[in-house]
Order: sequence, then structure tokens, then C-alpha cells
Amino acid sequence: MEAMRALKRRLSNVVYARIVTTRNADRRRIREGTRGRFCNPA
Repeated sequence: MEAMRALKRRLSNVVYARIVTTRNADRRRIREGTRGRFCNPA
């Protein structure tokens, strides 16, 4: 039982870390894509 709980905990930690990493990468990509676009006259 303890081994199963530990496995679930590790899996949960891996999935959470992946979600956070992906979210941060998406935010960074969005921010870099719009940088300077609205400040420069067309």
C-alpha cells in the first residue's frame, strides 16, 4: 500500500511540474511574440 501511495505521489509531482513548465513556456512565448509590436508606429 505504501509503495502505491509513493508511486502516485511521484507521478503527481511529475505531472504538476510538466504543467507548470509548459505554462511558463507559453507565457514566455506570448510575451516575446508581442514585445515592441504596439510601441512602434506602423
